[in-house]
Amino acid sequence: MSIENGRDPRVRLVREKYFSLRPKPLERWLWAQGVPASAERVFWLHWQEGRQRGDWCSEVPLKRVARECCLDLSTVTRAYQLLARMGCIRRTDPGRDPANPFNQATAITEVRVPRELLVELDRHPNRRPGTAVKQGESAPVTAPEPVAAVAVTARRSMSS
Repeated sequence: MSIENGRDPRVRLVREKYFSLRPKPLERWLWAQGVPASAERVFWLHWQEGRQRGDWCSEVPLKRVARECCLDLSTVTRAYQLLARMGCIRRTDPGRDPANPFNQATAITEVRVPRELLVELDRHPNRRPGTAVKQGESAPVTAPEPVAAVAVTARRSMSS
């Protein structure tokens, strides 16, 4: 099947739907630390929000984090505690909501790159020049070379 087939649902997902991009060194570092999947979900949600804002900070209410990550409130709270201990996030408590003094205001969450990963970042391979996604641009819609090469190989073997 050709990667150019517009009816392939995988191609439609890449071309038409929103998706996230995760830096491999950070993703693998989280895996190596044994971070629970629930904490990973919380981290990547804030990563995406902070990336979209452009300042790596987000203000997402706890209930929305729980809903979007399919978690309960206590699991989200534990995830925040773990991620903060690891140096992956910093949360700033703004105090009471000025509009409703009986409620807590939404905390500001900044995603961070842990010091342990920073010291080894140069050991990870860089992308080819010209493939970086600039702020405010969308990711390229073409498939990366390995996927395209697999598709070409598969197409050749099917036609043989």
